[in-house]
Amino acid sequence: IREKEPIAASTNRGKDLIGVQNLLKKHQALQAEIAGHEPRIKAVTQKGNSMIDEGHFAAEDVKAKLNDLNQKWETLKGKASQRRQDLEDSLQAQQYFADANEAESWMREKEPIVGSTDYGKDEDSAEALLKKHEALMSDLSAYGS
Repeated sequence: IREKEPIAASTNRGKDLIGVQNLLKKHQALQAEIAGHEPRIKAVTQKGNSMIDEGHFAAEDVKAKLNDLNQKWETLKGKASQRRQDLEDSLQAQQYFADANEAESWMREKEPIVGSTDYGKDEDSAEALLKKHEALMSDLSAYGS
């Protein structure tokens, strides 16, 4: 439990989308490891409770150790759960930032086209510009949906 608690309590939420995705994968492995130890913790708890119920000579020590173990176990699970929520929130934020950056990049790419003062010098060039504009409007409505 002591070994895994610092990992579960980490505040590193990743600096970018790929970093957060990697941290989430590592955290899923940690949660699987924690879940794998749960049967052992339950067995130790049951054994300790049996010893206490039977009036074992070390019942007070067993009870203290059992309370300490259960408190640490619940703390570890709570920290792991909170870390997962933090990483999922970070993933959502990083996905938003990536999407926003992509949208800004797309707009910067299209800005020279919409800001152009070239209206064509003759009918053919005007028609070509109109087709470019219609294609841009189509791109714009497709990108917006």
